[in-house]
Amino acid sequence: MWDLNEYKRVFIVIGLIGIILFMAPAIASLVGSLPSEPFSELYVLGPGARVENYPFNISISSAGASNSSYVYLGIGNHLGYVMYYGVDVKFLIDSDPLPSGTTESPLPVLYQYRVFLEDGQNWTDNNTLTFSFANVIFSRSRNNCSVGEMQINGASYELDKVTSWNNINSGFFYQLLVELWTYNQTINELSYDGRFISLWLNMTSTS
Repeated sequence: MWDLNEYKRVFIVIGLIGIILFMAPAIASLVGSLPSEPFSELYVLGPGARVENYPFNISISSAGASNSSYVYLGIGNHLGYVMYYGVDVKFLIDSDPLPSGTTESPLPVLYQYRVFLEDGQNWTDNNTLTFSFANVIFSRSRNNCSVGEMQINGASYELDKVTSWNNINSGFFYQLLVELWTYNQTINELSYDGRFISLWLNMTSTS
């Protein structure tokens, strides 16, 4: 047999459940109306515009050149207002510094994109970053690889990027770096947004 206190506890629990069920639609409506955290997005997709099959092994011919590789770039504006964006493309060896949360990589910019986006707008259609390499020299005596030229979207850029053989991962590794920049009204120019994507590339010889 239950005593009076046990009955009271049961009625209290049933009452609380009823209140929660009654208030559920209002709570859901309130949560749904809360503003989301504004943000910008930067993404890189592989061939076929999918999150797969990113270029990695870059085969270099006996003439010191590679075939073209490409990726798709994308920016999304979820800030609540129009934004002027920049995308900077850089080329690093595996020991070069990557960006931090507030500071961009100190390496020189090879290629740039600039675009205005409305709130909720994405920049994706046909934004391919196509790249290839030339003047690539493998030195067996020095056990290193030197990249002297890079072509990005048809434009050529002279480089002097030398890296040593990585014994742990067995390759000559470089990085294709993509940084996101946004317009800063305080300084009236683009500033690094803190977002970047780095793609590893392994230079291999086919000779």
